[in-house]
Amino acid sequence: MRCSSLHDVVRRMAQAPESVGTQIEGCAVFAGISPLDIDAQRSAGEVGAPEAVVAALRAFVGHVALEEVACQAIFSLAWESGGNQKRAAVAGGVGAVARVLARDGLPEASTDAALLALRALVIRSARNKAEAAELGVVKVVVGILKASLGKASLAEQSASALHALLRDDVCNQATAGQAGAGKLLVAAMRRHSKAEGLQAACAEALQNLVFQNAENQALAAQAYAVEAVLSAMRSHPGSHLVHEHACGALWNLIADHPANMAMAQAGSAEALVVKAIDKFPGHEGVQDNACGALSLLRIASSAAPDPEPAESATLASRAMMASLMGDSSAGISPFHRYKPPRKGFCTSARPLLSPQLAWAVDPGRPPCPPPPRLGALARIAGGARTRAVLPRALLSLSLVR
Repeated sequence: MRCSSLHDVVRRMAQAPESVGTQIEGCAVFAGISPLDIDAQRSAGEVGAPEAVVAALRAFVGHVALEEVACQAIFSLAWESGGNQKRAAVAGGVGAVARVLARDGLPEASTDAALLALRALVIRSARNKAEAAELGVVKVVVGILKASLGKASLAEQSASALHALLRDDVCNQATAGQAGAGKLLVAAMRRHSKAEGLQAACAEALQNLVFQNAENQALAAQAYAVEAVLSAMRSHPGSHLVHEHACGALWNLIADHPANMAMAQAGSAEALVVKAIDKFPGHEGVQDNACGALSLLRIASSAAPDPEPAESATLASRAMMASLMGDSSAGISPFHRYKPPRKGFCTSARPLLSPQLAWAVDPGRPPCPPPPRLGALARIAGGARTRAVLPRALLSLSLVR
């Protein structure tokens, strides 16, 4: 197709809606746009490219070649582009991609392209995820994962699509858990232990699958998900992506779940998390997830058996502060803090103790009454669930005089 502009491509596609050759050529032009080229994505969106591609996909149902290139075009246009994502969805893109995925006997290349398109359409879009759920896409993706366990590349794309569907969506979490997603993700990790991308994708999907979901945590425990996550960290010591998502999965697996916590402690999870903190000082995602997992591991390991209720908050506060300050006597690595490149990287941070933080470390010897904010933080630290906001909040309070 010879056209002088993206507008001409859309015009040619509109003039020949029944010509499959014209539609394939037009979709191929948009598939060639880099998903990282923001300007090209914007220009294509302004001339109606998402609508033209979706129209072609809906018009030629079952045409394998067109479906593949059209799904590739949707991914290129909609990935990290909120405007094009919305345009494609309004034109019926979610339903069109769902129909492609649901068809039996779909070639691997077409399945791969459709999973990419699905990710681009549903990521960070509650409306599109809800539409996909109504169409039964979650179960379809879980079924694709089950059928592709022997193919690392397709299993990776299935796990990535599953992650996008589960993120911040309780209903999709429940559906995926009931469909056996946790067991399948662990099986894929065990079968392809050397595939770095698959390990990261499966760990990320696990992280979203079990987040604040006791049933999925229990199902993951039965599949020994903690062991699979720790094995991924050991097998890929130099991958920041694997460690970021493995630490995130570990964090959510052990939160409020004694069985998973016991497996993590038996597998030397704390040592692996500390290594991740030391290994990747400049990766904020690794640091956040590793610090969250480490805080729970330290609280569990430092708490005495059956502590008195009055002592529980003190034990938790001391464990949190020990991990925040990098207490060498407790075997804790200092928490690394991310700095913008222009200022360089700081490989460790030991905040100077203000009187308020000194109180948090030793409540028996307060130099001054703790402020209400710190009291609330100490109560959070004493709770069963501790999130990454606590170490960051405590660090920020160290600057308050």
